[in-house]
Amino acid sequence: MSIYQVHTFPLISPDRENYHTILTKTPKYIIYNSMNSFYSIINERQNFPFSEYKSYGCLFKLSNLNMKLHAVNDNSCAMSLFSGDLNATKKQCNYHVVFGLITPSLYQISPDKILLINVSSIYVER
Repeated sequence: MSIYQVHTFPLISPDRENYHTILTKTPKYIIYNSMNSFYSIINERQNFPFSEYKSYGCLFKLSNLNMKLHAVNDNSCAMSLFSGDLNATKKQCNYHVVFGLITPSLYQISPDKILLINVSSIYVER
């Protein structure tokens, strides 16, 4: 299983009006693998339930009180984020509508990927 850290960011309205939405109350970390029937949610890094990290992954302590297993078909916010289905995410997750402009922002998603929010132009020098 892999540990995913959840980062939320504002989503501009599709009709370019003066509001945006942002997910709230999302899990901080999701322990998941598409080949597994269960997943777990951890909201504090110090509550990770693994005993040690090996070259093939983590050994999880299932007796750890922080490790609650959930079925992947439980129609949760966590699983809707993995499905990529916007309608499921709107039904299962909490979000707020914020009236006002989005501040231009840059999010580093991975070492070689960035997400630009409300940025009209960018200059890259190598």
